[in-house]
Amino acid sequence: MSALPAEREWLAGIRPRKRLGQNFLLDPRIPQEIVRRASWPPGAPVLEIGPGGGALTAELLAAGHRVSAVEIDPALAELLRRRFAAELQSGSFEVTCGDILETGLPSAGPDGGRWLAGNLPYGLTTPILLRSMRARAHLAGAVFMVQREYGERVLAAAGEKAYGSLSVWVAAHALTRSLLRVGRSAFWPRPGVESIVIEFLFPDPPPFDGNRPLLERLLRSAFGQRRKTLENALAHGFDLPKTRVRQLCQDAGVDPTVRAETLPLARFAALTAVWEEPAVADPRNAEAGEGAET
Repeated sequence: MSALPAEREWLAGIRPRKRLGQNFLLDPRIPQEIVRRASWPPGAPVLEIGPGGGALTAELLAAGHRVSAVEIDPALAELLRRRFAAELQSGSFEVTCGDILETGLPSAGPDGGRWLAGNLPYGLTTPILLRSMRARAHLAGAVFMVQREYGERVLAAAGEKAYGSLSVWVAAHALTRSLLRVGRSAFWPRPGVESIVIEFLFPDPPPFDGNRPLLERLLRSAFGQRRKTLENALAHGFDLPKTRVRQLCQDAGVDPTVRAETLPLARFAALTAVWEEPAVADPRNAEAGEGAET
């Protein structure tokens, strides 16, 4: 019997729950390629988010990784305990039934940097990315499957159509690359969009190590009115005279007449540095939380 129907057989009796964004990976080539192409070292521990029926889990375990899984669906958590009973017994696999947004991410252990992995439901992609980036000091990297349109925004470079505040915000935290695209036919039930697998590496120090709340507010202001020039958008967002904004842009070596989508992370970092002057960086303007768009 081929691997494809065998994967489906594990899901016998499982009814996909739309509320949880469940689309189960059936094509065995996809998890094989994910495990083969990702940069995780041999045996690196992996925390898998929403493993579903265990298609990727099986490949990770076969490759020698120790897998800790967090699955919100009790029926799937029980399925995983049955499917990987031997690995559960040996200690190479464990599963927690719970919500990843309410579960603490593990810190790095003596066995090396931990990785995250998972096929992320669209509605939870940004919240999970936020949690991952906040925990980046304890992680080596992450491998996430996301909807293709969202992934293109993550990966976009300055000047590209998909480039926006999400692109810059992710670039401030991680180094990214595309591992592979995944068609709709690889899933059951078949989703309405294609997917993409992205690898996130968390270097130390991170790509941007400055004032993050200020960077996030700059991004919200700069991209909040994309049709406006940088000086107009920032003057509006920070309630500053355009002459002051123009001078700050010039101090940062940034052309104030360009639009935000033309500027890479380095230019926003330069703007953040000059915006930290006490006369400008009023602490009441430094909003807490992350600035990624949804």
